[in-house]
Order: sequence, then C-alpha cells, then structure tokens
Amino acid sequence: MTAELLNVCANAALRANAYSGVGAMRSPLRQLLILYPANPKVLGIFITALTNLEEARPAHEWSARAYRVLPESMEVAAAAAQATLQFADPGDSREIWRKLVNVDPLQESYRLGLAQALEETGAVAEAIEQLRRHLVLNPNTAIAHVLLARGLQHEDARPTNRQAGRRVLARARASAPRDQVNRVNMAWHRLREAPDDPLSWQEFGARWGDSPYLEPIDGVVMPSWRGRADSARKLIIRQERGLGDQILYGHFLPALERLALTGAMVCAPRLRRLFARSFPNWTIVDDPTELTVGEFDAQIFAGDLGQHLIGSRQSGYLIPDRQRVAMNRSRYLKLGFKRLIGFAWRGGNTTIAEERRRAIRLGDFSRLFENQDIGFVCLQHGVTEAERDHLAAFSNVILDASIDPLKDLDDLAAQIAAMDLVVTSASANTHFAGALGIRVLALLPSIAHWHWGLPGVVSPWYPTLEPIRQPRPGDWRPVLEEARRRLTCFIKSAPG
Repeated sequence: MTAELLNVCANAALRANAYSGVGAMRSPLRQLLILYPANPKVLGIFITALTNLEEARPAHEWSARAYRVLPESMEVAAAAAQATLQFADPGDSREIWRKLVNVDPLQESYRLGLAQALEETGAVAEAIEQLRRHLVLNPNTAIAHVLLARGLQHEDARPTNRQAGRRVLARARASAPRDQVNRVNMAWHRLREAPDDPLSWQEFGARWGDSPYLEPIDGVVMPSWRGRADSARKLIIRQERGLGDQILYGHFLPALERLALTGAMVCAPRLRRLFARSFPNWTIVDDPTELTVGEFDAQIFAGDLGQHLIGSRQSGYLIPDRQRVAMNRSRYLKLGFKRLIGFAWRGGNTTIAEERRRAIRLGDFSRLFENQDIGFVCLQHGVTEAERDHLAAFSNVILDASIDPLKDLDDLAAQIAAMDLVVTSASANTHFAGALGIRVLALLPSIAHWHWGLPGVVSPWYPTLEPIRQPRPGDWRPVLEEARRRLTCFIKSAPG
C-alpha cells in the first residue's frame, strides 16, 4: 500500500459530504479495508468517510469496533471520537478527545474535536478556552476562528460578545479566504445575526463551489442565474437538501414572479402536491430530468436566491387543501375540545448531532398537556411504540393515524393549518407552521440553525414565529416553563 494512495483516500474522506458527492470514494475505501482490515490508518480513513457522509449506523458500529480492538491507535481514536460525537454519546466523545489532547497537545484536530464535544455537552466556556489555546499555537486555523466566533455569539447576548465574534470571523476569513468549508461556516454565523447581509449570502453559495455552471441536467450544461441583471427569463430552481430548507426558500418564488420570471422548481416528492397548489405559475417536479431543459435559460439552487433577492419575503405563502383543513378541524373539535394545539418534540433523525441537540425528552414535553379543554394534536412523525404508549396516557392528546408525513406532506400541511397554535422543537414542522401563517412557539437549542438567528435577533422569515431559546446547551427546563406560560396566556385570551 503506497503512501500516495492513502493520502488520496484520506483527502477524499475528509471532503466527503452529502453536497460534494464524494460518496463515490466508498468503493475504493472498502477495497482498501478488505486488503488491510487491521491497518489503523485505513480504519481511520474509512470511519471518517462514513461520518462525513452521515451514514450513522455503520459509522457508529465501525468506530466502536475499531476503537475496542485498537484503543491505542491515534488514527482510530480520532475517527471514533468524531463518529461518537455525531451519532452516539457526546460525553464519550469528549473523553476520547481529552485523551488524545493529553497525548499530543500540538495536534490541532484533537483540540478542535475536544472543543466541539465540550460545546455539545454544554461546557461552552471551556470550549472557548480550548479554542483560544489552540489559536495561540495555530493562529491561522480558520475553522477554530469560526468555532470560537460561534461560542462567543452564543455564550451570552451582550453586544461586546457579538462584536468580539465579528472580529474573530474577520480573522477566519483572512486566514483562509478561499476555503470552501470555511466560507460556508462564516456565512452561517453572519446570517444568524444579519440575515440580509449580501456578502454572507454570496459566501453561502460557496457550498456548491465557484463554478459558473451547476451539475448538468440530463447531460445538458446550463449557466447559473446571476440575478436581476441577468437576461434569463425562465429558470430552473434546484432542490436543497432538507425539507425545512425547501420550504423556507419558497419565500423567493413570489419575488421572482414580480420580476416577470417563472420556470420550474425541483423539490422532494412529498412536497410536490403542496408546492403545485402554492405556486401555480411554476412547474413543480421532483426530478430535473422530467424537464425539457432547452425550454429554460438558467438554473440556480433555491438557497442561492437569497443573494439576489435580499429582503424579498412573503408570509403565508403555502396554500393547504382548504377542504382537508376544514375536515381535520371539524373531526378534532368534535372530540370535545375548545382549541387545538399541534405539537412535536424532535426532528426525524435523533442520531445526528444537530438533530439530537434540538430534541426534547417527551416526558418533559408532555407537561404542557395539563389543560383538558385543549386538544393537543401530535404532529411528530416516526413516533416509536414507547412514545405512543406514553402519549396514550393523556386523554387530550390526539394521534391521527390517517396522516402519514412520510408519504405526502400535503396532508401534514392540512393538519397543521387546522391548528390554533403549534408548539414544536426546531424541525420541518416549524417551517410548515410559519409558511402557512400559523402562530408557532419554536423551542430552540442555545445554538440553533442560522435560520432562527441569535438571542434577541428576531428571525425575519416567519412573522408568526415566536422563538423560545435555551439559556444554556441542554437545558430545556426554562424553555418549557416559558412555553407553558405562553400557552396559558393564549388559552385565556382566546375567544369562546
């Protein structure tokens, strides 16, 4: 096995993610693993690739197995620590990173990993200290500057901390001005505080690289739309990864129509029916190869519309099936309730670090169900048998088996639109409620997705959204207490 081949695979593993499409490297990596099953470097590369490709179960299983067999291997330990942080217990990850830092305190990736694990377990102040130590030794590490800025932004809401975070981000940009990952990370952090910042939207576009062309559609190469000055009149809007992202960027379609632009939008199959009703002047498809590409002038990813349409937002732009809305509301109210509140306590995937960070224990969440005059309608998809048994103990909780969001989200939209209010953790339900114009209490982790801004910064995306944010990582108690208080006020103020 040559060092050159290993380096090629290592670099591919580090770059691998669901955006870049480096998943094609899995086959040669597996071949290397068959040839060298006990080689620590090969195992480390393979686990890193699985982690970056978000293959949760195999990444966790391989990392646990390899670390158990080769606990003294630094390569295996580092890969296992990262996989454990993403898909298992961040506390276990933190201890592996501590061990690695103690063995080699000058290895920058170890201290960065420790800082991320500390932040994930709520020790933000210690994470900031680790990052500052790292930057003393390696002042030009862009990602360390970005992580430090995030810690400073969220440690508290004082303007001085925000200003310090901005200075750190400026240093991050200076240290690696063309690094793709660094540019996207910086964009996310700046957009949290300034969602209409033109430079941040431009940097956000770096997630797809700097080519003026996106990947071909059915073998046809098309130019990217360059904004208002572009002569293109008919566009293809390409699909973003997450359901929440696809719903969020639907804001921009009415703005495009005001510029006399139209075309086609690509979305997830489950959104197709809802989007077709909501955006009748657009052709909605779930596969770009359904389109006759020659009929269009340019294409752009939905998230990149922000850099050309800053400030162009519209509330209540999703249009549910009104008949289904009325039917749902009638069915639920006939059960004897005066008001309907939709709820969800987690996203759909609790194995990934970000999803786990925003999930709330159902036992804690269910303390909100105390008012027997209110029907609490479960909007959570993927409810487990244990969760179903827990909810069955509450006579005012409605589990509607006729609605399956894993098949078609048009039914979910009609269910949410039948609610008087929604209270939910950060998930696609939050986007749905906001885009439908339903009042929503969004229960957010202390470090939330950039869409939801910073403490004290109102998200401009959904006027009906009320963020309630953790004061500290992992501490949902004050969030649920505030949600309970607002629910009580809502119930008392509601007519009838």
